Amino acid sequence: MKAVIFDLDGTILDSMHIWKEVGHRVCEKLRIQSPKNLYDILKNMTLDESAQFLAELSNGKAEKEQIITLFYEIVKDFYENEARLKPNVKKYLGILKNEGAKMCVATETESTLAIKALQKTGVWDFFEFCMSSKDIGKGKHHPDIYEIATKKMGFEKEEVIIYEDAYYAIRTAKKAGFVVHCIYDESQKEHWEELKKLSDRFFIDYDQCIAFAQ
Repeated sequence: MKAVIFDLDGTILDSMHIWKEVGHRVCEKLRIQSPKNLYDILKNMTLDESAQFLAELSNGKAEKEQIITLFYEIVKDFYENEARLKPNVKKYLGILKNEGAKMCVATETESTLAIKALQKTGVWDFFEFCMSSKDIGKGKHHPDIYEIATKKMGFEKEEVIIYEDAYYAIRTAKKAGFVVHCIYDESQKEHWEELKKLSDRFFIDYDQCIAFAQ
């Protein structure tokens, strides 16, 4: 393969759990009781809506703006200090690099946080660049991030393979005409059967990727 675009969360990093935990961590910092189903309450809300909900839950202990700041601080600390690679991803990146593949990261996470996590986990040097959907103003419900990354690497989409875990992102990339390899992540288990049909190849883990490459 000539070029590879990797997603970050759930694909390179075992990090999706932070988005389930961040609301509870905010409540813990504010010393307020969080509902057990807090993630289900917040998952379809914007950050602004989530902060407003938690501000009301705090009964005056915190304002919405304070909670937004706290959200960002918790997520920032996670990417700088807690984020971990998925098993054997570094070995697979090494195989691709030895084969001459050019690689980049395309993520929904802010690029500054993504780069810090990639540096800390020791894989940043494998990549040409990191691009965030926040940099271009469109998320992965739109194919722009993949198309811009492809052009920036100097390739045509037919020469690129995208590695993703999320159903909505894989669907977007496939509709745009890209070849997509799916990496399983627990956060997407409800879509697993659909993902196996939708993606060009699917892998349970990077051990399978390595076996396929060899």
